[in-house]
Amino acid sequence: MENKIFKTLRVVNTLLIVVVVCFIFTLLAFAMMPSQAETAAAGATSGAVPVAAAPAALSAEATKGKEIFTNNCAACHASTDEVVVGPGLKGIESRRDAAWVEKWVQNPQKVLAGGDKYANDLFKKFNGTQMTAFPNLGTEDIKNILAFLKESNP
Repeated sequence: MENKIFKTLRVVNTLLIVVVVCFIFTLLAFAMMPSQAETAAAGATSGAVPVAAAPAALSAEATKGKEIFTNNCAACHASTDEVVVGPGLKGIESRRDAAWVEKWVQNPQKVLAGGDKYANDLFKKFNGTQMTAFPNLGTEDIKNILAFLKESNP
């Protein structure tokens, strides 16, 4: 009878030790997790494509443009002047007019084939990297993207 009690106590003692060790490891894991601020700061330096910090209140057009930019452009372009795959787009409205940007975005190969000097120089500068065409983006979409780029880079 005494042996059974000692065996039971030994099992209970072992289980208690296992539970305590698991609890300690769980606490350590949570203690080592980065805070939300650290996670946000790490995201800014983790290779994510930079998007300029937007002013407190964007216009309705710029807000739409930010969404379009994020969904279609941000994989290859920054809204700042930083080069990603393609050039940063800060100040694009001072380099090209909206009509040119629309033609370029909708069909860059056609613009290149047409002999546009700016487009061909850009193509050469980025080692012949082809820009993806976005024929689905219309005049309003381009205007909204340009509004976002202008308002986010005062």
